[in-house]
Amino acid sequence: MADIHLSNIIKSFDDTDILKGIDLDIKDGEFLTLVGASGSGKSTLLRIISGLESQNSGLININGQEVSSKRSKDRDLAMVFQSYALYPHLTVRQNMQVPLRMRMPLWQRLPFVSILFQQSKAAFEQIDKRVQSVAHQLHIEHLLDRKPSALSGGQCQRVALGRAMVRKPSAFLMDEPLSNLDAKLRVHMRGELSQLHRELGTTFVYVTHDQVEAMTMSDRIALLVEGELIQVDSPENMYNNPCHLKVAEFIGSPKINTIPASVNSLGHVEFGLQPMLDIRLATNHCDSDITIAVRPEDIHLAEQSNMNATIKHIENMGGEAIVFAQAIWARGSIAIKVTPEEAAGLTQGDEIFLEISQSKLMFFGTNGERVREVQVKLEAA
Repeated sequence: MADIHLSNIIKSFDDTDILKGIDLDIKDGEFLTLVGASGSGKSTLLRIISGLESQNSGLININGQEVSSKRSKDRDLAMVFQSYALYPHLTVRQNMQVPLRMRMPLWQRLPFVSILFQQSKAAFEQIDKRVQSVAHQLHIEHLLDRKPSALSGGQCQRVALGRAMVRKPSAFLMDEPLSNLDAKLRVHMRGELSQLHRELGTTFVYVTHDQVEAMTMSDRIALLVEGELIQVDSPENMYNNPCHLKVAEFIGSPKINTIPASVNSLGHVEFGLQPMLDIRLATNHCDSDITIAVRPEDIHLAEQSNMNATIKHIENMGGEAIVFAQAIWARGSIAIKVTPEEAAGLTQGDEIFLEISQSKLMFFGTNGERVREVQVKLEAA
């Protein structure tokens, strides 16, 4: 197992900054996911940790040892790639043997040496025993004599994992390993990876652009936006307590609703055609613009209210439905989660009335940073 410490990691290509001073502590044995949109720098950061790319500046410590100048093979890390990177001309057994065989002295790897020297024969037997053990753990014993062309996507993924596991590395680095799988298999493999992490107790550093993977598998999530590390936190806190508007907008599906608003001279929040809320913010935000953010599940249908909207589209998901509506007071479209029973009586073009769970509102300044309320006072009915 390994704890990994990154200090002020900077990476640029020509005049483009890819990573902008990343500081990150990855705990021994945790499952940490680097998540972000395409181009955020998450895969580059993973490759820098692995040693496949070098940073312009900054330090990398693994288990208390500075490894920035060490080659990949000397960092005791195992990488699982998006493309699986299996040798097509080798069987599953041979693919899984490769990492261990490459660590043998050159003379032991020569043809027929294992026949002539007992020491070499014993080494090959140990390798085969290790491969069999990992194959049993991953339930792929029946695939050992097949070649990759005869495997499904999920089977290829298990073989790629097995090839990394045979080495018993101190940490696993995974670069979007599930992105090539179909939706059903991806859900299944999420569960398998989580179970594997619990069984091994080894540090996992996982890269994905899929927030569902990040939320369902991780102990902690690190969100990168345009090369900057915005927040590192548990999945629950990332969703319920984002520190920045970019975090709130990235985590959650459908995307969080954002409503332009302003703060008057007394610190009270106003939005729409009239003051809807009487929520007081810190005085340093008086007479300024802010953004209100509210999750779709925290907006509810009402029989009558001063917040109305016109339905533009309804997505029925089976167990729930998403209503997309146009609202003048929100200056745009909003999403509302409703039950299938509620959605059954709604059609495109209907006018609906809404109420908001005011305790669930989040406020962000013009710089995107979270603004905390100091007092909440609900309007009298």
